[in-house]
Amino acid sequence: MPGEAAFYGPKLDIQARTAIGHEITVSTIQLDFLLPQKFELAFINALGEKERPIMIHRGLIGTYERFIAVLLEQTKGVLPLWCAPKQVEIIPVNEELNAAYADEVWKALKQAKIRAGIDNRDERLSYKIRDAQVKKIPFQLVLGKKEQEEKTVTYRKYGSEEQITVSLTEFIKILTNKIINKTYD
Repeated sequence: MPGEAAFYGPKLDIQARTAIGHEITVSTIQLDFLLPQKFELAFINALGEKERPIMIHRGLIGTYERFIAVLLEQTKGVLPLWCAPKQVEIIPVNEELNAAYADEVWKALKQAKIRAGIDNRDERLSYKIRDAQVKKIPFQLVLGKKEQEEKTVTYRKYGSEEQITVSLTEFIKILTNKIINKTYD
């Protein structure tokens, strides 16, 4: 291909078209005749003769940055629970009254190896929920007086308006199962 970086020797690229129509190189395998010569590399072959090797460069997923960019583009930033950097956003209804329970829930999630954060900003509840949705966090927990008294959590999945109340233990089981089984729902 004209303009390509195949200066070592023949190269095989695997091309893919992204969700927005860009053609990118996903992986590359390239023969290199120059570096073995430059470094005076040699080996003894089966016949006992000195022979120069051919080096093979391989980039199975291209660069890490390109892989992440393609993943985010293909999923439109909606990562599955097991892959999301932040899996749960804990949103106390009243920061003063529900802060201790929010912290208790956060510690239980952390102990279960679930990545969570607490949104304790001085903002309206609807703003915090919307913000978590915009950030595409897979689960939002809304914790108020009822949840605190009953040791439950009310959760909402990304992209849904349905709110479901379950015990904290049950919520952790649900998430742990989804993470272990790498589900996409």
